[in-house]
Amino acid sequence: MEGRNAVLAQLDSYLGDVHGSPGAVCLLSGAPGLGKTHLAKRFLQRLTDNRPKLEGGAPPTGTPALLPICRAIGNALEGKAGAEARVAAEQYAESVPLLKEFLGPLVRARRETRHSKALSREVAPSETYAFYALLDLLQRIGGKSGAVFFLDDVQWLDASSVKFLGHVVEELRRLPVFFVLAARTNGVEPESISQIREAMSRPGDGHRHFVTLPPLSVGEVTDVAGRWLQGPLELSLDDRDWLADTCLGNPKYLKEVLQLLQDRGALTLCGGIWRLERPSGSILPPTLAEITLARFCRAIGDDAFTEDVLHLGAVTDRVFDARLVARAAQTTASRVISALSRIGRQTGLIRRLGGTLEFEFEHDLTREALLGALGDEATELHRRIADALRTDPSTPPRYVARHLRMAGDLAGAAEFLGQAATEALRHAAFSDADQLAMEEVGVLETLGVTEDDDRRLAAIEHRGAALMGAEKYDTVTELLHGIPSDSINPVYAPLLQLRGRAASRLPDHTSHERAVTDLRRGLKLAQSIESPAIASLWTDLVYAYDSVGDFPASKAAYRKALLIAQQERNTALLVRLQRISCIFFQPEQVVSTITKGLAVARRLGLVYEHALSLNNLGAA
Repeated sequence: MEGRNAVLAQLDSYLGDVHGSPGAVCLLSGAPGLGKTHLAKRFLQRLTDNRPKLEGGAPPTGTPALLPICRAIGNALEGKAGAEARVAAEQYAESVPLLKEFLGPLVRARRETRHSKALSREVAPSETYAFYALLDLLQRIGGKSGAVFFLDDVQWLDASSVKFLGHVVEELRRLPVFFVLAARTNGVEPESISQIREAMSRPGDGHRHFVTLPPLSVGEVTDVAGRWLQGPLELSLDDRDWLADTCLGNPKYLKEVLQLLQDRGALTLCGGIWRLERPSGSILPPTLAEITLARFCRAIGDDAFTEDVLHLGAVTDRVFDARLVARAAQTTASRVISALSRIGRQTGLIRRLGGTLEFEFEHDLTREALLGALGDEATELHRRIADALRTDPSTPPRYVARHLRMAGDLAGAAEFLGQAATEALRHAAFSDADQLAMEEVGVLETLGVTEDDDRRLAAIEHRGAALMGAEKYDTVTELLHGIPSDSINPVYAPLLQLRGRAASRLPDHTSHERAVTDLRRGLKLAQSIESPAIASLWTDLVYAYDSVGDFPASKAAYRKALLIAQQERNTALLVRLQRISCIFFQPEQVVSTITKGLAVARRLGLVYEHALSLNNLGAA
């Protein structure tokens, strides 16, 4: 097809720019069903050289932070990536839990090799280090010949992955990689795509390209129709125009229209030639959703069980596990598999993924057609899926939260969003944690929960911790501006601690004085309820007192924190105290002290303290 071949030629040209030059990124956008994924995969298949090819994507229901990026890199490391890249991945995994979690068996912990430069001495205690690690791995995978990275459905990427792509654009000068980003646009451009487009539009090194995939032309519609029908299609000029207008130049719609015409007997095979008896008048055929639903209805018939499991699968995701649907339907997985396999054979709209227990709708629009027809029934279906998910402790909380929210259980959704934010904080995925915490706050606001409610304050604490981890200290103090410094309510202690900790890291003396005030008030409130955060508050005061120049008070706070941490056997806090010993000790003693704490942090998997200790050790 001339139009598609032109786009392929553009991609070939952009790939040629990567040889011996900075990397390139191409945003391939278009309406759903136009064939962006097919075209990009066709481009990859046409490449005959040995350069590594990475593929990833995101489902509409979201993923844990950076999963699409890490999964694609992991697949590349299993393939043609060099030994150096695999060793680097193993070493980065020691300080970046995302890599260790998603690269799985490829990672052999604590392996010592000559490639020791994979770990930077200047480790940033935030997503910055994870981004640095991923960029370095991509650079190693690309090598001298360069690599191609295709990322599908970027409109559904998690916040951390979107932010990472922004870093990619800024670092193209050192990345021998051609990034092809496929984005679904349907009327209003998603915020994630706007962010990527904005990053690509800023001045900088590397090649940035924007390609919009157009609808099929009249000639291309006829060509594609003949290929799908596997035979010549005899159409008049008017018939050609009518067919193109009916499907709006969309391959997905065209395929459905052809099926509908065959079902109605309007498109028949006579003497090896397909002939069309065009419907009279200018009335357009039913929409894609109507066509899809009609095919499902014919296959389901009066089988209420099959209809139920199909609907449960639709509310779950485009790809879903038959075992989850079975738990929600209170039946066996084998019965669900049998029912869905039959529907797949009769419609071709759903298929089983090999010998697995997973099924996939053949297109997002197919699933959306089912969802659009559910009406109020969807609420109860989401409730059943949420209940089934909660029976599995390994289920990511964000998935449960999504279904509870769709089921109208906002209180339950807020609870699981809080758990998801906490989980993201534990993995140092701060952008993701911030987004989840904002959703948590929004749900609680919808419920009418007041600002002084414990649930609302916990949600604000989640967001403050995320911003703190991302080193957005000004934003933390702005977020917590309304927290009263003279409060007598112990529930405000964690928020005062966050605000004080952030203020102590700002450059001005006034902020440092406010930090001491907030932390002392937070300490007093924590002591009134014998909170486990007392030792942590004393530790924060060490830094705050030092910032205002009150060195005796700083040393006294250090001794107090050390005593409590020893009594409580608080290993994580003891590691932190060893790390901040640089405030008092000579460099030689600091190196010895932090080295001991670093070994403990590594052994216990204290990722955040491990990264910070490496940073302070490098400075010492």
